[in-house]
Amino acid sequence: KKHPFFEGIDWDTLHKSKPPQLDAYLPPISPDDKPLHGHDNDEMEELGMAAEYLQRAGSLDIKKVRRADEKAALLAKQAKESPWHSFLNAGELIIKTGLVDKRKGMFAKRRQLILTDTPRILYIDPETNTVKGEIPWSQEMFPQYKNMKTFFIHTPNRTYYLEDLERASITWVDTIQQLLRISKADVASTNV
Repeated sequence: KKHPFFEGIDWDTLHKSKPPQLDAYLPPISPDDKPLHGHDNDEMEELGMAAEYLQRAGSLDIKKVRRADEKAALLAKQAKESPWHSFLNAGELIIKTGLVDKRKGMFAKRRQLILTDTPRILYIDPETNTVKGEIPWSQEMFPQYKNMKTFFIHTPNRTYYLEDLERASITWVDTIQQLLRISKADVASTNV
């Protein structure tokens, strides 16, 4: 306890303090892949490019559709224009969708990832047009940006390793974070 490394630690209240959050260990999957932790100059440049992409793509600000007629109009437009509308529950709007490679172990499968306003995340096999699964939504989940192509969705029981084919993974992370904030605010307002 007297070693300089432990300087500043209050040993009497240590057992009451909150432990630091640990990131899941996810090793690089190819020789040119960067490690998850730490940032180098190339990665900081990628983050700057991603921020520019977000500005060019427009705001990802998600607002709730308050009026029934607004939502009905959006649902009608989605039913006409989106090939993924038939996979959704009644009254569900698509917030974001795109092709990703969903990695599990050594293998990756191409999936259409769909984020809805309920909120819900499902993935579909685009070749067979079948729903392959759903990422369970909870207040404990959190998205994590790794690089322009790769992002993770951590849930209490599993970490989903996803690669965005458009190399705009930060847009997925940002959109999921916004929906998490909205759903947390909704839970807080209903508990008041």
